[in-house]
Amino acid sequence: MAVYRGEYGSRSKEVAAPIAAQATAEDFVMRSSRAGGFTLVELLVVIGIIAVLISILLPVMNRAREQARSVACLSNLRQFQMGSFNYANDNRGFFAPIILKTTDLNTDFATSLTLRKYLGLFPQPASLPDPPAYDSMINSSQICANAYYARYALGNGVGPTFTMRYTYGMNYSEFADPAYPSLWASGPTPPPNVQYRATRVKNSAKKIAWADALSFKIRAAASSKFIAEAPSSYVAGFPQLPSNDMISYRHFGGANVVFFDGHGEWMPRKAVDITYLSPRQVNDLWYPYYGVIQNTK
Repeated sequence: MAVYRGEYGSRSKEVAAPIAAQATAEDFVMRSSRAGGFTLVELLVVIGIIAVLISILLPVMNRAREQARSVACLSNLRQFQMGSFNYANDNRGFFAPIILKTTDLNTDFATSLTLRKYLGLFPQPASLPDPPAYDSMINSSQICANAYYARYALGNGVGPTFTMRYTYGMNYSEFADPAYPSLWASGPTPPPNVQYRATRVKNSAKKIAWADALSFKIRAAASSKFIAEAPSSYVAGFPQLPSNDMISYRHFGGANVVFFDGHGEWMPRKAVDITYLSPRQVNDLWYPYYGVIQNTK
C-alpha cells in the first residue's frame, strides 16, 4: 500500500479502500442472483404465457378426444353392418332382424346368440340360448363412449359390459308405419320378423341402416325427439329418458350413421331430423323400400 504524507490524506486512503471492496462484493452478489433465477415480473409473464397456451390448446385437445370417440363409434357401426351382410349371405338375402318376432318386441338383435355371432357382439356365452334370453350386454369397447345413459344410468360407468339397447339402433321405419300394411309390425297381419331384404332396398348408399340411438330400433317419426344424452354424472330425474325408436345426436350435435351399402359417416342433425327435411328427403333417407313400395303419405 502506498503511504501518503498528511493526516487527512493518509486517513482518506484507508477509508476508501474498504468502501470499494464492499461495492465490488455487492455487485457480485447481485450478478449471481440475477444469473440463477427470475424476478417476480418475469415469473408472472411466463405464467401468463402458459395460461394463454393452455386456453388455446385445451379446446383443441378436447375436440381431438371427441373426434377419436366418434371414429371408434363409427367403426363399431360399420362392423355391425358387415355382420348383417354375412347374415344376409346365409339367409336368402335378408339382413339381420331388428326384431326377431313381431309377437314380442323385446326380442331384438342383441339378445340372440346366433345374431350376436354374426354381428360380432361380445361376450358370446354358451349359456345364452337361442331363442333370446333378454340379455343385450356387450363389451364396453363396443359401446359408444358418449352413450352416457347406457354407461351411467344403467351401468357403473366402468363396465366391463353395458347394454346395447341404449347405444345403437337399427332403422325399421317401414315396419313402424301403417302406410305399409304388409310390413307394419303392429298391424293385423305382421311379418314374422322385422328385417329388410337386400334385393328390395332402394339406393342402399342413401338409406340408413344403423345409427347412434337411445333405443335398439329407430324410425323416421322419432328422429326429432332427442333433447340431450344423459350426462356422465347421471342423476334420477334427468329431463330426457330414452324414448322408443329415438336416434341420438351425441357427437358434435349430430349422429354417426351407417347405410345399407356398408359405408358410414357423421351427419348433422339437420340432415337427419325430419323436422328439417322435405317429405321426399325423408323417404329417400329413412325408408329403405321407398321406390319399390311407394309411401302413400
